[in-house]
Amino acid sequence: LVTYSTLMSRAVRAGKERLALRLWYLMKTQAEFFSSMHHLQANKKSSPSQSEIIPDVKAANILMNVHAKLCDVESAQYLLSQMVWGNGTDVPRLEPNLVTYNSLLDACH
Repeated sequence: LVTYSTLMSRAVRAGKERLALRLWYLMKTQAEFFSSMHHLQANKKSSPSQSEIIPDVKAANILMNVHAKLCDVESAQYLLSQMVWGNGTDVPRLEPNLVTYNSLLDACH
């Protein structure tokens, strides 16, 4: 996760938002990527293995920033919904923070 997040962050900083989004989709194709809350709940009894890719709020904020830079308000709102409700395949339920909401506002203007 750290490698993907770093590469995505650097791509955004270089003005290559579409590359950052492709990196996210590449990460999602990995067998170790969590696929839904059911996956997390099934493994709740044991701690996640080091090979599992489970996005954290920092990774979600990077993705939110990508959506903002691409002016993709719908995707940004959907990502926030996934964070709040845990109802998607991009991120598990996470606590949005100030960076999350600032990035969402950037997408809206």
